[in-house]
This record gives sequence, C-alpha cells and structure tokens, in this order.
Amino acid sequence: MQLRVIDTLEEAFNVKPLWQDLYQRAENAHIFLSPAWNLTWLDTYRHLISRLQFLCVFHSNGQMIAVLPLYERKGEPFRLRFTGTGEPEKSEVFSEYHDVLVCREHVDTVTAILIEAIKSTGKGLVLNNVKHDALLLRLAGEAYPPSLVDNTVAQKRYFMTLEDDGLAGTKLKKKAKRYYNLFTRLGGQLHICSDPASLDAFYSVLTDLHRLRWEGEQQNTIFDDVYFNRFHQSLAGQLLKQGTLLLAYAEVGGKPVSAFYGMKSGDSVYFYQGGIDSGFSPNISPGTLIHYLMAEYAAGQGMKGYDFLSSGVKQSYKQSLAEFSEPVYSTTAYASGWQKLLIKALAFASGVARKAGLR
Repeated sequence: MQLRVIDTLEEAFNVKPLWQDLYQRAENAHIFLSPAWNLTWLDTYRHLISRLQFLCVFHSNGQMIAVLPLYERKGEPFRLRFTGTGEPEKSEVFSEYHDVLVCREHVDTVTAILIEAIKSTGKGLVLNNVKHDALLLRLAGEAYPPSLVDNTVAQKRYFMTLEDDGLAGTKLKKKAKRYYNLFTRLGGQLHICSDPASLDAFYSVLTDLHRLRWEGEQQNTIFDDVYFNRFHQSLAGQLLKQGTLLLAYAEVGGKPVSAFYGMKSGDSVYFYQGGIDSGFSPNISPGTLIHYLMAEYAAGQGMKGYDFLSSGVKQSYKQSLAEFSEPVYSTTAYASGWQKLLIKALAFASGVARKAGLR
C-alpha cells in the first residue's frame, strides 16, 4: 500500500473516479464523505484554501482504499482542517460526521500509514462534528500527545431506525398522527423532486419556506448567502442525477406548507435543511408533518435509518422526534506546545480586537 498526498485542486478533481469507487465500497460511507459533497465545497470555497493536504492510500492494484481530505486555510499555517469546514459562519455548510473514508478490511494498515502521515505534516488538526466511533478520533489521539489534544462534546446527533416495523411505536409517529390525519382530510399531497426540469421550482419552494420560517427573527437566512446557495444549487443537481437527492414539500390546498431537503446515502436518509409556514391554519404542525411523511417514504424505500443530524446539546426539537442520540465531538490537536500557545494567543488577540471594534 502506498500513501499519496494530493495538494492541488486539479489533482483532487482528477482522482474523483477513484474516490467515487471507494465511496461505493467503503462501509462507513455517507454523504459528507462523498466526492460530490467535498469537491463541490472545494470548488465553491476555493478562495479560503491555501493548499490541500489530501492523504490518500492506494492499493498496489491502483484502487484507492482510504482518503482523509484535509486542507490548510489561508492565514492558518500551523493547522489543517477537514474539507467542508472552516467557512465564515454566514456561509457555513455544516458538514457533519467527519472521518476517514476507508474499506473495513484495511483499517489497521491505513491507520498506521495515516498516523505517520499526519505527524510528518508538522501541523495540528481542527475537527468538527466527529462521531464517537470515528477512526479520525483515534488518529488524532495517537498522532499527537494527549496534552496537545482538546476534545469537547459540541453537539448531539439525533436519529432513529426504520427497520422491522418502520415508524411503529416511535415518538415521531405518535406526535404526527393527528396532524397526518388532518393533512389527509384536507387533501394534502407530498411532492418529491425527480425531474431535473423541476429542480429549480422545488429549490425555490425550499428557500421561500425557509425564509418564511425565520421571517422577523433574522434579517437574512443562510440561503441568502451567495456561497452557501451556490454550493447547494450545484450539489442538488449532482445528487438528483445520482438518484440520491431528497427534495420535497407538503402541499395543502395548492399551497406549500413545509419543505424537506436531504439525501439518501447508503441505507439511511439524512435530513439537512427545511422550511415551514408556521402560520398555516388549521394547525398541522408542518415541521413534524414533513418529517413523518419523509420517514414513511424512506421506510417504504427500504431505508434503515433516518438521521436528523446534529444540534446543540441543549433542548432541540429533534430531541422530541428522534428515538436516539449520541455525542458529537469537536477536536483540536496541536503539533507542539509552542504552536498551541501561539494559536491560543492569536485567538485571544483576535477576540479582543473584535470586541474593541477593530476588525
């Protein structure tokens, strides 16, 4: 097996077929580790990137068997970030569940190779939204001294299984039962995008309902950001072609009342973003309703999991709908003690400057 470090955008796009092949074979594959998500991010946010540091492991037969897509952000010469992270908050795409994409049978060999590769960079790591069982946590723990690794529980992941009896007995079904019955009596319909010609119309329904949801609470929504919007318009088109896009809305009396934007990945559905008309009358709790409709759809398609993704550790509406939760970690690792002191000092100075209105 051989390590190859990819450090340019051109090289990253050139290995897309090999990456896609690995994505189809790896047991831990999910949308946020896909070439579609990560390469679209690279193309959209290339202005943030100083250089790439993709750590790729190849078999002697030429197959890619692991990829850890990292990059150095401009102005951060001492650390690496996972691709899909590090944007300004107003443009953040909220990539989740960062990890090494790897075939299970090669985990031990790949781990040893990547630990040495990470050490050789001489840089630290900044990781967000890492699941407790991620190989990436193990790598950070073994590539850096314990005193130079900070792990914190940043959020919680909320999810439920759809196997066996599907939604039977779930909190979601119990909460949605009355709303679904009313939705049915009112002649409500669920529309799911399947035709590229209708993609723009579905996307407009999503963004309109998202803005309606936050109207009055904030002047702009995330979909008003040019980079965020560009990223998702490009991604949605790719996912639709692949048959993995889930873009839908519930309609009552010819009026959209709630929208769902997510993805099918492996045997699970991931809810990414939505929008609701909370003022619709009679009250059918459009947010709960769209989750129920899409979970029912997913179960009918043979999906085994429904993932709400993560939210803050405090009370979240996802907690009231999901059956299970687990911690999601943020990890910062420093290559040396002096780098840790310097980075923390710079961060402190930047914070002071912001408060003083100097930047």
